[in-house]
Amino acid sequence: RYISVTGVQTCALPISLKRVQTFALDVETAGRTKKIAVNPRLCKLTHIGVGTENNQFTLPIKSKKRDGYSIQIIAGVLSSILNDTTKTLVAHNAKFDIQVLEANGIRVRNKVVCTQVAAYIVNEDRLSFALKGAKGLMMQEFGEHYPPFEQAVTGLFAQEMDEYLAKDVVFPLRLWKKYKKQLANKKTGPNTS
Repeated sequence: RYISVTGVQTCALPISLKRVQTFALDVETAGRTKKIAVNPRLCKLTHIGVGTENNQFTLPIKSKKRDGYSIQIIAGVLSSILNDTTKTLVAHNAKFDIQVLEANGIRVRNKVVCTQVAAYIVNEDRLSFALKGAKGLMMQEFGEHYPPFEQAVTGLFAQEMDEYLAKDVVFPLRLWKKYKKQLANKKTGPNTS
């Protein structure tokens, strides 16, 4: 279940996530060129997705072209969650997400799990460490093809941003659930000292 957060729901979001120890986060960015869009210091933050496997919240960032919330309001809403050092934040390519948030004045103090790094540790010989696409981790691990966002932008793959971002929250949580067990087995396996 995904929710595009409205003014009333901004109060419910921290309350909803306060009850959980592990949650996921993903950012969507834009730029005049793809090179700018993927540079955490130069890109424009457009959306933040946050949540659990059962509830995902989409926070659109206000711009000239889009209704949404100011960075200051979103920082205030998320601060109690992102400043909780007892919670675990799960993200795919977490370094990028955290750098984008911090470039926008939103500090992250959670324990952080990066499913891209976990995928490498579990099996360094993979075809791809991307989350999406025909060779992405969702296809490799669960047999689910999840097209990259560029396809949504170009019209080859039409999908609402809320639903798309909700999957970007759920999929890393599913991967982490699987990899956590495999990583624990690696630590206790016969080749460890």
